[in-house]
Amino acid sequence: MMNLIDFQAATENLLANSLGEVFSLATPDLFTPLSSRFSPASPALAMADSPLPEISPEINVGQKREPDAANDTIIISENTSTVIELLKNDFGDLDVIIGNDGTNFLWQNNGKGILTNAGKLGSSFSSAIALGDLDKDGDLDALVGNYGKANTVWLNDGTGVYTDSGQSLGDSLTTAVALGDLDGDEDLDLFEGNNRQGNKVWLNDGTGKFTDSGQSLGNFFTTAIALADLDGNQTLDVFEGNAGQPNRIWLNNGSGIFTDSGQTLGNSFTKAVALGDLNGDNNIDAFIGNAGQPNQVWLNQGGGVFIDSQQALGNAVTVAVALGDLNGDKHLDVFVGNAGQPSEVWLNDGSGKYTNTQQKLGNSLTQSVALGDLDNDQDVDAFLANKLQPNKVWLNDGSGKFTDSGQNLGNAASLAVALGDVDKLRSDTLRLINKPTNGTVQLKRETGEIVYTPKPNFNGDDQFSYQVFDGGTYSTTAEVKVTVLPVNDAPFIAINSGINLSPELKKPQPITKAQLQVMDVEQSAAELTYTLTESPTIGTFKLGETELTVGKTFTQADIDSNKLTYELTKLEKPSDRFSFTVSDGQGGELVPQTFNINIGGANIPLNLVTNQALTLDEGRDAAITKTNLETVMLGGENILYTLTALPKAGKLNKNGTELKLGDKFTQEEINSNTITYKHDGSKTVTDIFSFTATAPGIPAITGSFNIAVVPLDNNENINVGFSVKAGETAAIKTANLPGIQPQNNPENNPVVYTLTSLPENGTLLVNGTPLGLGNTLTQTQINNNEINYLHNGTETTSDRFTVTIFDTKGNSITTEFNITVNPVNNPPGLEINNGMTIKPGAIAIIGEGALFSQTTEKAEIRYILTNTPTSGTLKLAENPLSPGMVFTPADLAANRLTYQQELRDAKSDVFTFNVVDSQGGETPGTFNITITPTNESPTMMTLRQLTLRKPGKPAVINQSYLQAIDPNNDPFTYTLVSVPASGTLLLNGTPLKIGSSFTQDQVNNHQLIYQNTNGSVKKDLFSFTVADTFGGKLNNQVFNIAIA
Repeated sequence: MMNLIDFQAATENLLANSLGEVFSLATPDLFTPLSSRFSPASPALAMADSPLPEISPEINVGQKREPDAANDTIIISENTSTVIELLKNDFGDLDVIIGNDGTNFLWQNNGKGILTNAGKLGSSFSSAIALGDLDKDGDLDALVGNYGKANTVWLNDGTGVYTDSGQSLGDSLTTAVALGDLDGDEDLDLFEGNNRQGNKVWLNDGTGKFTDSGQSLGNFFTTAIALADLDGNQTLDVFEGNAGQPNRIWLNNGSGIFTDSGQTLGNSFTKAVALGDLNGDNNIDAFIGNAGQPNQVWLNQGGGVFIDSQQALGNAVTVAVALGDLNGDKHLDVFVGNAGQPSEVWLNDGSGKYTNTQQKLGNSLTQSVALGDLDNDQDVDAFLANKLQPNKVWLNDGSGKFTDSGQNLGNAASLAVALGDVDKLRSDTLRLINKPTNGTVQLKRETGEIVYTPKPNFNGDDQFSYQVFDGGTYSTTAEVKVTVLPVNDAPFIAINSGINLSPELKKPQPITKAQLQVMDVEQSAAELTYTLTESPTIGTFKLGETELTVGKTFTQADIDSNKLTYELTKLEKPSDRFSFTVSDGQGGELVPQTFNINIGGANIPLNLVTNQALTLDEGRDAAITKTNLETVMLGGENILYTLTALPKAGKLNKNGTELKLGDKFTQEEINSNTITYKHDGSKTVTDIFSFTATAPGIPAITGSFNIAVVPLDNNENINVGFSVKAGETAAIKTANLPGIQPQNNPENNPVVYTLTSLPENGTLLVNGTPLGLGNTLTQTQINNNEINYLHNGTETTSDRFTVTIFDTKGNSITTEFNITVNPVNNPPGLEINNGMTIKPGAIAIIGEGALFSQTTEKAEIRYILTNTPTSGTLKLAENPLSPGMVFTPADLAANRLTYQQELRDAKSDVFTFNVVDSQGGETPGTFNITITPTNESPTMMTLRQLTLRKPGKPAVINQSYLQAIDPNNDPFTYTLVSVPASGTLLLNGTPLKIGSSFTQDQVNNHQLIYQNTNGSVKKDLFSFTVADTFGGKLNNQVFNIAIA
């Protein structure tokens, strides 16, 4: 089955191979979906493509211009293709058909966006229009959807003159129509959206005659219809927008039979739907326009399953939306048409997230929007159909910024609009005259481009010629010359074998092209430049007599002439390497490579690389580590040590076990810190042991390991003091007061501390109990963290106490324990942050009464702005503030900080800041601004006479006769001032009297009924007021009733 989206793609043909073969460049451009050709707009929505195509080149003939072909000379690179653009942006001109509550009109475009009234298309309450070639005669016909009357088909004679086909398609309250090939027979069928009467499918027989398929789909207040392949099965499905009920998806089985998908999407008062790939995932998503509620984006997860993107876009009375690339970034933006409020432009960031450009476009009762290039400047403009006000053309500057064209087009109650070139018929044909010798030519029919592709690896000159003609008397021929340039090839590795060296060889060794060679198709060895990216670590790399380091260069020619050498300088590892890149000077580059150097031989000696004396305190033990003792050999075998002499003032241990003369240990055990030395506490300052080191098959080496002993004096006490934060408690630990006692024998000679002075700015505690002068404490209590110091929080930076330390042999020492107090900075306090209340458009001062901070320290305070208001401007002495800027308490005290409210529709605003002091304290804050709105009274959107054609029969008064809106979107009610004299006004069957009230929702839901009781009179009326909940009121409105 072929649908609208892929109809053009299916018509692409090849031009290569057959001389004289003829192809049509343009089937009349009727199938471009929602592109710059024409865009049906809400509520008459047709299908949307994904993504929206750019304006396509085309050759145009007929009354406006003759066929055109141009000689051209093109230069391309080998193994690439090129596009020959025939003629850009000549579609003909987009004309406009407008559906009105009354006579419908055609407006013809002069090519520059200036529109002229060119005829009528019937007279009815036309709520929807869609254009398409309904009878397959190559021009755009019109399908007009009418509210309460039969829908009609108007056939185009090719010049923009329309004739009613005489068909009457149903008699429903039609609100939306969309055209597409629904049953797979390659003609345009009709999907009709109705108000609570079941939506319908009408099938086209190919001549423009439609037959009801017999389906009645749903029974909702449908306001918008859009067609697209939503579930990926190559058939056109339906996205149905409903007012006051959930929106729905109807899936097509390929033969035009639709089934409800079961999804209920939201519950808003939807008035418009537009479809397209909004987030770039190749699925068709939906933009929903709602009346009086935020607009929404529903994202297709694949298979036609939709989820709400959780965006709430505006809060206007939106009745029309249209998608298009408005700012040229290849993403689908949206033009939003609002009723009684300015229309808006929202830009897509490519992920389906929309941002309001803040443009306020007009202030009309817009009912429908269509997008297209109206002035032929290769961007998307907008046509707005307005109710009771002139229709408008808004021109795009290409960046998404719109300007009123100044045209006021008609003054009817316009409800729907569709764009299309209704008076352009003819298309061009292209014939290949001489095909290229060394390539092929292809025509992209949907874009009007010729694509030349050279044969693989060909470079040189080629040419071909083509003719464009209109099938009549006009034709032109062009010759295209193509020069195909060769492409530079990157260098490549031919040989990289590395080298093997013997450790006994102590002279430079050449690196030859038998070991390292890079080649290139175009460049010579002298042009292939190596750049060193990593140097060897145990040898020297030279070019001649110059050492090469990282960043230095040499050439393949240097290698070929044996100028490159490597010399081993240190026997520390069994291998070495260097790394490099290679460039050919013409843009070709080899990725980083590594050249490996392997070192081996029969007589590789052991190497005692580290023999660094161990230093420890008298009476202590310490590990002998790799940083003290390390022997290595090339090849990596483990080294074995044998003790040949023991230390005299201490003991060697392995994993806690004493080592004896002749015992062995390994380098690996040293590396893992399992070999320790324990000093015996004697008054010695040095010690030593000796060893031999061996490895299998390698001659042994001998060595001696020295140990330095740091002596400790009697009664020496290590007393390092400690630090505490102001006002906090900290434990006095072993690391602060170890209490090393005489003879360095803590196990058998415990010590006792006696307090001889107390701290002045705090308290000493033992397990939470305060200590006094003369109290004692033990080393065990200190080691168990039971002794604490509590600072009293004063502004002090130090404290101290003294103790006398006694051992059991009567030795004593008095020492002073010092305490450093680190002051704690308290962050500034935000004492007052009351926010403010302001009226729309007003200016207010933010002083100390609204915002005040202080700090307990004597520190300077500043306010740093982190986010600015979004609905107004924050100023300091009339200068606008931005994030990162600063104001001070002095600014607040002097009333220099002001807020100017700017967006009148806003109800609140906010800015955020950090309060910082000069000592590093910081407090975040948020200042809230309440905007008291100015209430506006409701206004009448529709007040239309009801004509009662059958006296005595009840008649529904719905929103097509009676509709008010509130500019502030506040709830409102109607209250009867007078009742009909010749009939009864009923609400849900209950008679209404003077003072009775009803709502717009009750009107919209057909709950308000007029029942005539006196058939002899010809007219009746009732009057009412409309009031919102905030005091806004519209007085003494009269509803007229004509009785036939």
